[in-house]
Amino acid sequence: MRLLAALLVIAPLGACDLQPPPKQQPGQTPGSAAAAPSASPTPTPALPPAPPLDAAAAGPDAFDVTQKCLDVSVHIADVMIKEARDPGSKAALEQDKTRIVRRAAEGCTRDQWPDTAHACFLKAETVAAMEICGKDLKSP
Repeated sequence: MRLLAALLVIAPLGACDLQPPPKQQPGQTPGSAAAAPSASPTPTPALPPAPPLDAAAAGPDAFDVTQKCLDVSVHIADVMIKEARDPGSKAALEQDKTRIVRRAAEGCTRDQWPDTAHACFLKAETVAAMEICGKDLKSP
């Protein structure tokens, strides 16, 4: 199923948060930061609290999904996580589970998956079985 393949490719990419290390001052060694004279501390502005990461905060393009599609999507994400072989992939999928569920539920609702597809996905216990369930669905 193209939807599952796309989710398997996209999900690990969302977990990357690559940032360079902080820059050091000239003549400063990595351990000498505490010994270096500091300028008067600049007050850090207070940041507003982060909004909760849930399906309701999915963004401007989000729309309501059906409960059937939400149930199927949670099962799809759980099976993908269960089948992940290496710990890094498993952790990335777990971290992105909310996004995976939301995207699958939106696709299911938008494309009006038939009841037979819902039943097939809910019975499937492997990604391979889910791909068979989705073979006749519209491509994303």
